[in-house]
Amino acid sequence: MAEALLQRVPFTRDRCGGRAFWDANEGAVLASGLIAGATPIFRPEETAAPSDLTTGFDGVLYLAVEGRVALVDLRGRWSPVSVALDGFVAWRLAADPMGGVWVLDREKSQLARVRGLPLADHSIAGIPADALRPCEENPDPPRLTRFPLALTPGDNPVALACQPETGALALLCWTEEDDAVVYLDVQRGAGATRRVQLAGAHHPFSAAWVTADRLAVLTPGLTGEALVYEMSAGLEIGGGIETERVEAVGDFYPLRNFSGNPFAHGLELPPHYVTTQGLTALHPLSLTSFAPRGEASARHSFDSGDSQTVWHRLYLEAVIPPHCGIRVLLAASDSPLPPAVEDEDEDEEAGWFEHQFGEQFSGATAKRKPLGAWAPQPSEIAFHPGFLPCECEKDRAGLFTVLIQRHGLRVTTLRGRFLHVRAILSGDGRSTPELYALRAYASRFSYVDNYLPELYQELLFGPAADESIGDGKPLSAADFLERFIDNFEGILTPLEERIADAWLLTDPRGAPDAALEWLGSWIGMAYSSAHPAATRRTLLANAPELFRRRGTLAGLAKTLEIVTGGALSGGEIVIVENWRLRRTFATILGADLAAEEDPLLAGLSVSGNSFVGDTLFIADLSDAGRKEFLALFAADLPKSDAEEQAVVRFLDRLAYRVTLLVHQEVNPQDLG
Repeated sequence: MAEALLQRVPFTRDRCGGRAFWDANEGAVLASGLIAGATPIFRPEETAAPSDLTTGFDGVLYLAVEGRVALVDLRGRWSPVSVALDGFVAWRLAADPMGGVWVLDREKSQLARVRGLPLADHSIAGIPADALRPCEENPDPPRLTRFPLALTPGDNPVALACQPETGALALLCWTEEDDAVVYLDVQRGAGATRRVQLAGAHHPFSAAWVTADRLAVLTPGLTGEALVYEMSAGLEIGGGIETERVEAVGDFYPLRNFSGNPFAHGLELPPHYVTTQGLTALHPLSLTSFAPRGEASARHSFDSGDSQTVWHRLYLEAVIPPHCGIRVLLAASDSPLPPAVEDEDEDEEAGWFEHQFGEQFSGATAKRKPLGAWAPQPSEIAFHPGFLPCECEKDRAGLFTVLIQRHGLRVTTLRGRFLHVRAILSGDGRSTPELYALRAYASRFSYVDNYLPELYQELLFGPAADESIGDGKPLSAADFLERFIDNFEGILTPLEERIADAWLLTDPRGAPDAALEWLGSWIGMAYSSAHPAATRRTLLANAPELFRRRGTLAGLAKTLEIVTGGALSGGEIVIVENWRLRRTFATILGADLAAEEDPLLAGLSVSGNSFVGDTLFIADLSDAGRKEFLALFAADLPKSDAEEQAVVRFLDRLAYRVTLLVHQEVNPQDLG
């Protein structure tokens, strides 16, 4: 497969984005990119296809055809010419920024260089025969010059890549091993050449410079990305060949819609690869980059109100990826001002005690600090969902807890009215810890002090308790027992709190989403399947008022306000009782009900159409109009059965009915 990929003819790209490629069906080099379609620019006389083609920095198109190098002037100044060497078969090309191209003979592992250009076809036309002429008309004619190439036996050259800015030449070779090697600066001779082995690059078929010191290679079977290697390190061959093995850099260089062709030759960075739609630049995928360290301090200290407070347990809601950690430093005092620290090494001396969270600190250390443990529940607060926006994951995301301690002292109890908190977050630059909540509990309910005989209680206080461990001063035995018993307390206390707060499961604000249907069934409330959990909670919490006002306009308004998420108060929905629509039919509903002589539905001569509400009353009419209205519609006038039914039907159509006016958008001016 790799050998077949080597036989594909690379594309070439100029500075303006135009591209040229070999079309076997046309038997010609076609150019495209600047205008629609492809245009033939050169048709070689040889019947065989070229093995390579590239655009030079001098505006010349170079082709390797049947062992020769053909030069085609893209500006049309001179006719195509070709150069060759005896015993040299041109196969691969690489444009040199100093002019000309480098040429590789794969069969005999030879390197050569094309220099010089022909004179313009019209440059010597019309010159008299007896005119004074130079001995050589063209002092720099096209020529192919062989360069010495010293390779390790068994290395098979397959590709050339010339850095377009510095001119550094890289020769890619297959080896008898799986991993390929690159010879750097081969044009300088054997004494200055460097040999670098590319780890994981199995039979690459193309190479291109990505930056001044990074080289990309394409390998068979790996169609999703290009492997990129750092070339700044390498060992000179000198007297004997030595090889340095380099790993691919960590950056990801994706290949989208890759066609499988070699890199396109180009005159600038970055390199381009061939896709199903054309040429695409090779760029690294931007990866997240975070600061390796960050620190935050609580704006205010925690005040317990009692100088004898024993700070008991610390809870964190956090996301801690691998290779990341969170250090929480605690200090207790009777002053609201935290201890001053100029250097981290002075933390313990200043009264700050470290508590660690995350895999970063899980390894064995000579001086281990208190390490937080992951808890399976989302929060230690009974039935609280927690503040994390993601699912909990063991040792990675969720609730973490640790017993508050003074590490390194004979008695680890942390006592004081004010608790001062600092948090230090550290990561590897690729990922970062995230701290969402931090809670500290006090004062400690000691099982030892409350349930065990006094002989188990702490006997060290004052300066003796504050002494450091070591120098013959061991940890207090009572302190160890206290911390050991607190392991059980840390399990039992949350269980007791969940039992004590079980009533929260019957409160709409605290019930789980799955329990809302069951809770609503207690009072006969049914939900629409379209209602989200938040709407169901609000409906359930307002159920007493909704049932009390059922069938009233206020009850309807309250229900609409809840199920629409506040659209009623926001102005998106307006409730209008139908009997108030006497003057609004023509304006809102588009009905033509104009009647100039009708005292009930006054025509366009009296404008009340721009108002929704009480705009027409009997008192608004003139004395003559009121008399006419009462003469026609007075309640004590005799009416036939048909008239009575007509009045009932008319009133029934307007009574106990409302119309909802829904606005798609509400602007501030709509609200007045």
